[in-house]
Amino acid sequence: MKQEPYEHTAKWNDAGDPLDEESALEFILRDLLHGSLGMKDFIEDGCLYCPDSQLTLRPEIESLMEQGAVVDFHIEAPQWGTEIFECCAAPGETAKQALGMALSSFMLSLMPAIVRMERGEYDETFETSFAGRAHRWRATLSDVVGVGVGCTPHENTPSFYWNKLKDGVMKRLGNQKLCYVKIYCAKVDGEVTGECRVNDIKSKELSDIVAEIGAQWETEGFASQKMFILIRQDEETVAPAPYPYWGAAGRAVMKTKIKRAVNLFNSCKTQEEYDKLPETLKLQLGDATLAEECYLFLPEICAENEFDTLDFDEQIAPGLYKSQLADYWTMHNLLFELFAEGAFGDAASEIYWDYITFSSVYGVVCQMMEKNGEEAPLEGCVSTHFNFSDGFKLR
Repeated sequence: MKQEPYEHTAKWNDAGDPLDEESALEFILRDLLHGSLGMKDFIEDGCLYCPDSQLTLRPEIESLMEQGAVVDFHIEAPQWGTEIFECCAAPGETAKQALGMALSSFMLSLMPAIVRMERGEYDETFETSFAGRAHRWRATLSDVVGVGVGCTPHENTPSFYWNKLKDGVMKRLGNQKLCYVKIYCAKVDGEVTGECRVNDIKSKELSDIVAEIGAQWETEGFASQKMFILIRQDEETVAPAPYPYWGAAGRAVMKTKIKRAVNLFNSCKTQEEYDKLPETLKLQLGDATLAEECYLFLPEICAENEFDTLDFDEQIAPGLYKSQLADYWTMHNLLFELFAEGAFGDAASEIYWDYITFSSVYGVVCQMMEKNGEEAPLEGCVSTHFNFSDGFKLR
């Protein structure tokens, strides 16, 4: 296990540079990232670019306070078909020291694993099955980065966490080119936080496993551990039909189609129009699978966002997880990007609540409120399973 060092904090003299976002990003890119990855790189347009692997790393300052910093990292490469996101937060005696500590966490955990993966260094290979095809995978494990003391020694190894979680992770793999898993466990004054995120989506089932590990720690004060697992599919087993929404360009195409789907839903004013909506979506979107997903999933996505005190089953059909579908979480993120950008104008609130009342989750919530009272907190787990058409394609 690697302990987070303080070496980066000394690179920024507190008595010198002004405390603002522009100088903070300059420090991150030029003083901390440039030349530290073991790959040729150059800085351009606020990003670090590594030409040999076509990797682009874009840092963003989420917050910079007197005694704390939060930095977001967006990392992408065309061969991955997706973006890796990591958020690093750290306290410090000053904001500048906190910024250096946040960078230390990133530079000891996720980034070295990415470099190893791009060099073709893998720790384990395995095979899964999805949509009637075999898929071969190679996993690269990061180091475990720890803070504090009290974690038992065998938990300080990457393979310990991987062996605990790999069966559950494998169930959540579909036809992704790259899947990344973040594991975080912390214990402070007896209170345990366990989190396992697959492609930045929290899995309750896997997070509970991580929390059980932390519950066994004998700690005083605060202790935490973090690591990443990068899982890359062999190009030979990626499904042969080209996926239309890989990368930034594909994401932009999907965003346009989701906006169109929302507007078509909003234009329905009679039951007859709602009944015809599935066929209308197929004709207008030019993608029968995405059209069916928009019809089935967008109402549930809005309802799950609204009733966020409930736990929602990760499976959408027996043995089929949301994370296995290439479109589900991208659709989720793009929908709320559109809402945040004001894409639906003054109709946004009405559309949002119409989707909620259209969802199956809404019916469950109404039953809970009728049984327990409207003032009672919404608690429990909700399962929503969908019936797909015969022409629906798993991808």
